[in-house]
Amino acid sequence: MHESSRKNQAAFAQLAEYMDLLLDAICVVDQEHRYSYLSPGAERVFGYRPEEMLGRSMFDFMHPDDHHTTRAVAEKINAGDQVVHFENRYIRKDGSIVHLLCSARWSERDQMRVGVARDISEQKQLEHDREELIHRLAQMALTDNLTKLPNRALFYDRVATAQARAEREGKGLGVLYLDLDRFKSINDEQGHATGDLLLQTVAQRISSAIRASDMWHASAAMSLWC
Repeated sequence: MHESSRKNQAAFAQLAEYMDLLLDAICVVDQEHRYSYLSPGAERVFGYRPEEMLGRSMFDFMHPDDHHTTRAVAEKINAGDQVVHFENRYIRKDGSIVHLLCSARWSERDQMRVGVARDISEQKQLEHDREELIHRLAQMALTDNLTKLPNRALFYDRVATAQARAEREGKGLGVLYLDLDRFKSINDEQGHATGDLLLQTVAQRISSAIRASDMWHASAAMSLWC
C-alpha cells in the first residue's frame, strides 16, 4: 500500500463509523486516479468493498463510455478547480450500471482529489420513465391510433408551417388527396375489421413508397379520410 494511502486511511479512520451513516460515498483519489481512501458507504454505491478498490484506478470500475469526459473533469480538478454536480456511470460488481452524481475538489495539502459520489440511478430511471410517458402522450395526441400516422391536428399544423415557409421562400405548395374506391362497401359487406386492415395496409404501402421528408404529407392526408 502506498504511504499516502496509509496516511489518508488513518486521517479518516476516526470518522469512519459516522461516515457509514452517509448514503453517499466519500472518495479520495491521487493524481494517477487511484483510490487512496473510500468511506464505508462506498459499497452501497459501487457494489465493491472499499478494500477491493483501494490502490486501483477509478477507470477500472467506470463505464467505458464515460472515461473521456471524466478524465477531462479530473484534470480540471487537479489544476485546482472545484467541480460540482458532475454525472458519470460505474459498473458494479454484479454487472449492473450505477448512475452517479459527483462533486470534487483538489486538496493542496494532501495532493489528492476529495470527492463525494451519490447514487442517482433511481432518479435517472424516473426521468427516463417520465420522458417515455410524455412521448407516448404526444404520440397519442398527434397520431391516428389505427394507422399510426399523423392525425388531423398534426396535419393542419404541418400544412400551416409548410404554407408559411412557401410564402416566405416564394415557392408553391401542393397537397395530395387520396381516395379509396368502394371503401364503404368493404366496411359494410366484410366488416369494420377488414376495413381497418385495408387502411393499415394502404398506409404502410404509401409510407414505404415516399421520401421520409414527404411522409407526413401523405400520411396526414391518409389520416384525414381515415
